[in-house]
Amino acid sequence: MGLNIRERLNLAIYDSKETVLKMVRKISVVVAFIALGTLFYIHGFDIDRETKGALLFVIKLCFGFYVLRYFTRYVFAFDLKSFLRSTWFEGLLVLYLLVEGISDIVSHELVTHRVLEYFGFLGTVHIDSLFVQSLLFIIVIMEIGKASELIPRIKVHPSYLFLYSFIIIIFVGTLMLMLPEATVQEGSMSLIDALFTATSAVSVTGLIVVDTATFYSLKGHIIIMALMQIGALNVIAFGVFFTLFSKFNVSLIQHKVTEDFFGGHESNFTAKGMLRKIILWSLVIEVVGATLIYYTWSKEVGFTSYGDKVLSSVFHSISAFNNGGFSLFTNGFTNEALYLNYNLHIIIIGLMFMGTLGFIPLFDLFNYSKLKERWKYPWKQISFSTKISIYFSLGLIVFAMIAFFFLEYNNTLEGKSFLESVITSLFQAITPRNIGFNTVDIKQCTIPMLVIFMFLMFIGAGSASSGGGIRTSSFALLYASAIATITGKKEADLFKRTIPHDLIFKAISVCFFFLLGISVTCFLLSITESHILAMPDRHFIDVLFEAVSAFTTTGLTMGITPELSDAGKCIEIVAMYIGRVGTLSVAYLFGRKVISTAYKYAEGHTLVG
Repeated sequence: MGLNIRERLNLAIYDSKETVLKMVRKISVVVAFIALGTLFYIHGFDIDRETKGALLFVIKLCFGFYVLRYFTRYVFAFDLKSFLRSTWFEGLLVLYLLVEGISDIVSHELVTHRVLEYFGFLGTVHIDSLFVQSLLFIIVIMEIGKASELIPRIKVHPSYLFLYSFIIIIFVGTLMLMLPEATVQEGSMSLIDALFTATSAVSVTGLIVVDTATFYSLKGHIIIMALMQIGALNVIAFGVFFTLFSKFNVSLIQHKVTEDFFGGHESNFTAKGMLRKIILWSLVIEVVGATLIYYTWSKEVGFTSYGDKVLSSVFHSISAFNNGGFSLFTNGFTNEALYLNYNLHIIIIGLMFMGTLGFIPLFDLFNYSKLKERWKYPWKQISFSTKISIYFSLGLIVFAMIAFFFLEYNNTLEGKSFLESVITSLFQAITPRNIGFNTVDIKQCTIPMLVIFMFLMFIGAGSASSGGGIRTSSFALLYASAIATITGKKEADLFKRTIPHDLIFKAISVCFFFLLGISVTCFLLSITESHILAMPDRHFIDVLFEAVSAFTTTGLTMGITPELSDAGKCIEIVAMYIGRVGTLSVAYLFGRKVISTAYKYAEGHTLVG
């Protein structure tokens, strides 16, 4: 009987279905912009109680609309079970909002407020209200995200889409950081400083022109944290969008570039599956990291509330895993309350190492199905690309750790025990590979160690990670090519695998691209920052170190970043942006111009060396 009633209802509303749903979609777009504008105004400006009450009422209306919209779609769905399965996440959000709405009408209090109050997380900031408004923001983003279905229809080259996506994120981040409520200072942040910070966060560099701990408010800290997370995942999202493009007239050459970035044919990724897996693993690692950090803060930190402690734990977990380099403490991990907390250092080391390793090696090493398969078939090994990432990463870390231990033993390590020196050396060995954290004053390090730091920054992190530099894969290919040349081999090889010539050519191109970019950046900074070079305690290596750090999106500095002129800040903004997007985008732009490779010129010979 129930089925017959449902069929009759479907027949009765069938003629109006398309019209109603189309109208609802159009209204959704308007409501989305209203919701974003309202949230933007509430959290960005200092408003009076009456205005805030009116804006909160607008937010409630937006909530009501999205609940009504979901139930409208539910009514018009012919297969209810299929609809609920495909919209389960949105359904859970709507159910939560419905419960909170009923609770607000009946008791004038949110359920979230009672839960947070019970666990003692309520402080001066209304976390419950922020949480509910964050859910509205998520719903709005989901609504805007549905527009991605139109991306394959847009006749835009993937490299341009990648470039524009970062520009849009940086632009929005700049506007948000310029809001009066984003800082504790009176008025708003200057445009150039906001642009620099947004670029540094989105490119997960970590260079700062103001003290993150004292200059920004809680809202500013959350904005920076969100920009780091979005910037780190954007490269992966680009790969996913490219998979969509691959179905719509994308060349084989462009396919190969993406395959190289994501680990080759062995990664076997699909658009939705890979992105979902990456987001899930990121969240799990960051939550576990934040939990461990939460329980290792020392008493010297002196948090004012549980909320501050939780925020700081989450912030540093995200910053460490995503190679962000931002810290909520003045002077970062060299702060008096942190530099002797070696338990905290070990946790950060673990997060940094996993972050620089890359997602494909993490999946290959720790995915349950892979572990089960290798346990059942011991002869099966990890993939070739994972071997490169693991062995070369460990080799560089061991080399840097030993070098730091001996070069800095009577310098920055003076007064530390053997175990403390080892942990400090390990921390400094990992951080130049694109994180930017440090537990010693980089400016006090010896010149040989600074040279090694720049060498490590140039190499950078692993492929398919959020780090920069030429990547360990490119370094491994250059190493294999050099060994083959020295030993007189006709073919370069690694781990009993022959390296194709086209991969070596790509590695050489990437290396040349970064050398050129760093050289130009350093040259321009030496012109614009002559006032820094004129200082008695500053030298050319300070500027060179800054240029390498900016272009490789590492974030280590010898302390000259806040002293940069506006022109110098602009140069570093461009360097961070190009260093973040340059390798892939340039490869695509050049790749699409190749009409044919089925030809060969006569050989030419010249002296080498």
